[in-house]
Amino acid sequence: MRFVELEPDDNRGSLSFDRRLTHLQGVGPLDRVSVVGFAHSVAAGDAFGWGGEVSVHGVTFPITEAMSLMGETADAALIMEAALLASGDESQPATEEVSRLEQAQAAVFEAEVAVQNLAEELGAAGQVRQTMQARLSEAESNADMTIGDVLDDADFALIRATQAAGDPNPWSKSGNRAERVALLQSVSVKLTEQLGSLPSGDRAALAAAAAACRTAVSQGSGPDPEAAALVEVWSGLHQRLAGVKSRIQAQRGSTEQVNARLMNCRAELRLAEKAAEPRKITADEAKTIEELYDTATEARRKSDQEEAQAKLEAALAAVGHPTWASFRMGSGLAPVEPHLIEARDRAEAKVQAAEAEAAALREALEGDEELQSLLESIDATFEKAQRLVGSSVALSLEDDPQRVVDALRAVRFDAADLRGDASDMFQALRQALADTGAPGTEDLKADVGLVGLAETWLQVLAAADSAGVRAERDQQRINRELEALLANGGDSAQPTCPSERANVFRAEAQVTKMRDSLFDTVRVRLELHLLAATELAVAEEHDAQVQVLAEAKSVEMEAHEAAMASGATSAGLASLALR
Repeated sequence: MRFVELEPDDNRGSLSFDRRLTHLQGVGPLDRVSVVGFAHSVAAGDAFGWGGEVSVHGVTFPITEAMSLMGETADAALIMEAALLASGDESQPATEEVSRLEQAQAAVFEAEVAVQNLAEELGAAGQVRQTMQARLSEAESNADMTIGDVLDDADFALIRATQAAGDPNPWSKSGNRAERVALLQSVSVKLTEQLGSLPSGDRAALAAAAAACRTAVSQGSGPDPEAAALVEVWSGLHQRLAGVKSRIQAQRGSTEQVNARLMNCRAELRLAEKAAEPRKITADEAKTIEELYDTATEARRKSDQEEAQAKLEAALAAVGHPTWASFRMGSGLAPVEPHLIEARDRAEAKVQAAEAEAAALREALEGDEELQSLLESIDATFEKAQRLVGSSVALSLEDDPQRVVDALRAVRFDAADLRGDASDMFQALRQALADTGAPGTEDLKADVGLVGLAETWLQVLAAADSAGVRAERDQQRINRELEALLANGGDSAQPTCPSERANVFRAEAQVTKMRDSLFDTVRVRLELHLLAATELAVAEEHDAQVQVLAEAKSVEMEAHEAAMASGATSAGLASLALR
């Protein structure tokens, strides 16, 4: 570095320098003392109040900025004493070795500044990433897909209640219809916009490409590309299956709900039937009644029958018969009270309704083309998974989709078995990322960084698909309700089932919060992906610049030793102390 201009703090005007610090032009003794004082302040690391400029490798900086970037260096010890500088060996020529050293020091300074700037940028990115990870955790905690079941259950309860009230349309008597329609229409527009902004793409192709590259990078064993692709296919199918089940559940209830209701109705009927079943009068009871009858008959002959008759009637009542004649005609069975028979009949009707509901649900499930297509695809995917993980293992996994995922991810692949050139694999990965709309891949050069971004982008796509499934489900529900509201003319002050509708509205608020969290999850993952792309690119540049700095310092050391060996004067080297 060479000094271009110095402005002493006593406002005596600017001092201009030639190419060398020791080559002072037209300066008096007082100005020379100012220069010496400034040089010693820099060498000691003291604060100084001068203004001015320095030039570093052709780039001009304010003195204060340059000094703060440079900090203290061991080379500052090479500054000459004030007396020698003040005397100014102005005739000393710059040797070739001194010139080389000056250039080497300028290169070191430039590399140090670049490394420091990159390190600061990486540190700032790390802090931003921590903040975003906290946002992501919060969004994911609120994005529980099971919350959607609350709305589906509330919807189905409303449908059942309105049907029981003789109203086939659950929303036909909703109060404040115009306000409700406007709200639903605005939500529908928002959902359409959100769905259009979601990233999408072939997760299976991207997962296979990423797994192959991950295995190639490891140079040992890594994830199996086919298994990685199946994980994404399997997960995607179950995401869609959840959406279809949610749609059917809102209209007809879930299979679990309907079957549980049927079982409860049957249990209730069994109890009612048992209560309404005539019981057999025991032999002891019959013997007692017959003896009491004989006693009462004998008492009538003696005109002393009241007490005996009362005992007979009490014994008859205990077995459910009002008279001796009904007891004789009862075939030994106690009669059943009318309210128990009515309860049994009601239980029978409830069982018939529950059975009809279950049959209608089975018919709906069997006739739902989207559901049946999904189930066929899931079966086909499971068969492929069986071949990879082994049939004996897979048989225990079929009822647990997550265990299938875990088993597939455990399948390993040897790098020696990879086909094709590694460069072709990474080019295929870049293409797969581009096909799925992943941004920032052109900034990455390192193979490991590219694989890492691919794996992050897969998480983005999976979160986007989950958000999309819920949004489509909500869109379908809104459309059905809008059709019902718009098809019915005039408002009604009192809805048919106010309590059920209140439950629906509360559930809608929960689902809205959950859906927004799902979209927020996707947004944060996208931001993290972009940050990771930038951060990896900066890290690569930082590592490269560190290597440049190491090489520059090596050249500087050699140049310094050469300059010292050549006998360059201290005055000549003094100009190199402040680089």
